[in-house]
Amino acid sequence: MTTEQELARHATDQPTLLTVGIFDGVHLGHLSLLKTLTYEAAARGLVPGVITFTPHPETVFHPEEPVPLLSSVEERVELIRSTGIDLVVLLTFTREMSRFTS
Repeated sequence: MTTEQELARHATDQPTLLTVGIFDGVHLGHLSLLKTLTYEAAARGLVPGVITFTPHPETVFHPEEPVPLLSSVEERVELIRSTGIDLVVLLTFTREMSRFTS
């Protein structure tokens, strides 16, 4: 499945405010960002959302070096949702994706 197809699966008709990141472990810095995101989304009548990736990008670029992770993908999604995030978009990270520009 292409990145475009993965994104299309998560498409919503509702205006959304997004942030992008790995969010492994959802530490205090992540919590601060996600709290601000949910606050700003609510103030604007938007759906708060996160785009995150699997596998970890370092695994794609350096498969011979295992990346120690604090949480599984399932735990990460659960932790993100527990902060009030309504939409979690999990994309498969590839070398092709790394070449996307904004």
